[in-house]
Amino acid sequence: MQITTSGLKVTVIAQIITINGEDRNVSAVSTSVAPNAETYLYLNADGSLDRRPVLGGHGYLAARLSTNATAITSSSTASGSLTLATTGATPTAIPDPGGQLQIPINSMAVFEGFVTAFEDDAATAQAYAVRAVVIQIANAATTSLVGSALVTAYEDTAGCDLAVTADTTNGGLTVTATGATTTNLSWVCSLKKVAQQSI
Repeated sequence: MQITTSGLKVTVIAQIITINGEDRNVSAVSTSVAPNAETYLYLNADGSLDRRPVLGGHGYLAARLSTNATAITSSSTASGSLTLATTGATPTAIPDPGGQLQIPINSMAVFEGFVTAFEDDAATAQAYAVRAVVIQIANAATTSLVGSALVTAYEDTAGCDLAVTADTTNGGLTVTATGATTTNLSWVCSLKKVAQQSI
């Protein structure tokens, strides 16, 4: 979701965002945020956004906007699933065509969730619990992990692996899966992203 500001007026630009694996087309909305205050933007079922001064109520929380005397910040939460098929042991980045793993400049995000891999004949299964914090300052090249990513593996198949690194090309997170030789694995990456941006 793209957010622009003019003074203390905030404009959320219409675009498609993904919620629980479903694409939603979000309409544009403009709102004013008083100094030293905060407001909440909620996504309705029809794609419209509502401004509310307090947290709570119906709809999906799309963004929290807060101000102080000199800056405006925004925060958002999103989740979705990415997929990959492997037939060998070559490390392969899980494709992210919608940019779910990317973050904008001047922002940070916490990614948390699971990556699973299931063999086509249901003979083996792999699962990885993932937690990582990413920060981007001036551009994609400045993207880095804060500390080390935590990956806990639960594996049936020797040689399978999962790596989580900073994406310094697109700005965000790269999740790289390694399958097993002559083994057909279907991978699903389901990570929740909690992001905050200084705007």
